[in-house]
Amino acid sequence: MLRARNMSPSNISWADLTPDAILTISECLDTHSDRLRFRAVCHSWRKPVPPPQDKHLLPKEMVFPSNINVMEQFSYRYVLFQSTIYRLEDPEGPPNDGWLIMVNESGEQGKFSLLNPFTMQEIEDLTEAYFPKELNSLGFRVTEVTKSFTLSWVRNEPNNPQQFLIGGANDLRELEHKAVLSSDFESDKRFYVISDSRLCSITVGEDYWSLLYRNIEYRDLASYNGFVYGVDRFGVVVETDEWSHDSITIPSPYPFMGDWYLVKSGGDLLLVGRDYSVCHDQVYYLNSTDSFIKRPGVREDVFVDFKICRLEEMEDGENQWEDVDDLGDTVLVLSRKWSFAIDASDFDGIKGNRIIFVDEVKYPEYSDADDREGDEFLRLLLQDVKVRVFDVEDNFDVPIESRPEYHSIFWPPPDWLMDHRPLPPHQTGRQ
Repeated sequence: MLRARNMSPSNISWADLTPDAILTISECLDTHSDRLRFRAVCHSWRKPVPPPQDKHLLPKEMVFPSNINVMEQFSYRYVLFQSTIYRLEDPEGPPNDGWLIMVNESGEQGKFSLLNPFTMQEIEDLTEAYFPKELNSLGFRVTEVTKSFTLSWVRNEPNNPQQFLIGGANDLRELEHKAVLSSDFESDKRFYVISDSRLCSITVGEDYWSLLYRNIEYRDLASYNGFVYGVDRFGVVVETDEWSHDSITIPSPYPFMGDWYLVKSGGDLLLVGRDYSVCHDQVYYLNSTDSFIKRPGVREDVFVDFKICRLEEMEDGENQWEDVDDLGDTVLVLSRKWSFAIDASDFDGIKGNRIIFVDEVKYPEYSDADDREGDEFLRLLLQDVKVRVFDVEDNFDVPIESRPEYHSIFWPPPDWLMDHRPLPPHQTGRQ
């Protein structure tokens, strides 16, 4: 039992905890932000606890052989990036006034870039009218929602060393790869990516990619309980052991081709599929672009339906998918870039049993970027994507811009954040 020195239990002061007790408590904190906030409580708590270090030490640069010419080899490199979704709350406000922020953490301590949560692209040239230039996380309640990892091919430029390779003659098919880290990444430095619809294993420090299970074209992947799961556009899932790389196939729970997502929600792994068979007269699949296209002449909204399943281990040790008819308080956020789950009760005005999703259907004849409701930046946020809210119970969806209670968890920033002022130096956790 941990006890402050020379103090009876009834008179213990948190400031009088022994250094060993403080260090032991700090080691139970899981996230970088929690450890930083712990050190900021007071000097006696900061002194025995070393400054938090990023476990993954990302972004990390890697070099692999390429089929581009030798001169171009020196201009490009792969970088493994880490992005994080945080829920911020006003410490003086109610417990359900959360706001989500997505950031790309740079290699420089305390520096980050604000990302568009729907495209994962950096939001540049923001004025202070839209977002504070400095944001001290110690002034808020901060909860880490999820992390995402991306392996990107970037161009070396003297004035912008992490310039993404986009557009022009150098535009390549595979610029970014969704990645998941192994459960023991700190030791084995191994991670997994989808490249050209195939699952590959990569170890930091090695100069090759190991191609794993070859028999399906992967759409999404997730790591869960020591296994890597990949799903194809028909809902067939391959479960691969991280250590042996042995793989088994889990049959699709529904016989349709569509957009499939793997999402971790609480302690469960969910498989979510958008069923395009219900709108086959409105869309068609184009193999060359690997996407569903709205048919010419179709004026009405494309009908949307989702199927949700949870991975369950059976008595014989085999895994199978079980139907989920109600998400309860959970809201799923889905896109090809990344997917995650939140609790509706953490936010003001929204309801659970909903899916916020990026509409992956291509609309070649229609552009409504200039007609979006909301402020100028909301229109910018949704300029290249359609985002909708799906009600699981009523089987009905609407554009997110028509539901301010849902888009406001992403944008605009709440008043209490915009009014925030940096804390004085003695409260920042700096040594």
